[in-house]
Amino acid sequence: MIVLVDLDNTLVDRDRAFRTWAHHFVSEISAEPGDLDFGVALETAVRHGGHGPAWMIGDHPVADIAGAEHCGLLTGWVSHHRVWTAGEPADIAHPLTVDLLGRMRP
Repeated sequence: MIVLVDLDNTLVDRDRAFRTWAHHFVSEISAEPGDLDFGVALETAVRHGGHGPAWMIGDHPVADIAGAEHCGLLTGWVSHHRVWTAGEPADIAHPLTVDLLGRMRP
């Protein structure tokens, strides 16, 4: 299972963490440096060992959920006790990230 989690840099510097992981991953599989683009990196991860469904977990209805649905990913919306007012709802939703992650199934 592949899980992408967007926490808006509230807990960790996710941009730096992702870049660090991506550099290591691209180097390990001898991929091209251009594969560091987020979408290409996800596709590369799936081709080189990602198994099962791919999820996007986020709290923004458009940037996180709609974007992930457009890419064919399963979605989990961290609602922070808000009401969904966007288009197509996420596959699963919960007010808290930790509880949402506990409801995911491979």
